[in-house]
Amino acid sequence: MRWGRKTPAVFKAGLWIFLLAGLVACQGSLTSYRGKQVEAKNRFDLLEGGPHKGAWQTRDLWIEFQYLREQQDLQISGLVKLQVYLLHYNFMKSFFLGLHFVDAEGKVLVDEAIMSAGYRVEMPDQMAFKANLKIPPDSTAIAFSYRGRAFIIGDDGGGDGWDFWQGP
Repeated sequence: MRWGRKTPAVFKAGLWIFLLAGLVACQGSLTSYRGKQVEAKNRFDLLEGGPHKGAWQTRDLWIEFQYLREQQDLQISGLVKLQVYLLHYNFMKSFFLGLHFVDAEGKVLVDEAIMSAGYRVEMPDQMAFKANLKIPPDSTAIAFSYRGRAFIIGDDGGGDGWDFWQGP
């Protein structure tokens, strides 16, 4: 078999695609909390029926939520309210809210993304979320996590950013 001039370019392109696909596949596991232990104060029991209400406060935000459970289906909604120090920034570059299903031993079984905020939106004082999810077997509780980036742009065009996050 004779290799033409195009073969090395095609090979290189294929190699890059393979490497990028590998990085994308690994990305989920790098941010996953699966198997991690969740402190009791950060877990909320999954009760049948509802609506059931709850709240979770961290240094960065306050989450008020309610959920309805019907067998293995979960309908959850709520508000994310930012703490005062974050409101001094004038833009939200990104925000992601995760919900984690937890077993009786307090270990994360499944991670779910339930909300994200867009790129460079004006800093909201609160954000709403709503999700319909399947509850994995052996789940007895839920927990939240988040990560985000806020930034401020000054009159001179300069800026400063702040990354904030919390695991379940």
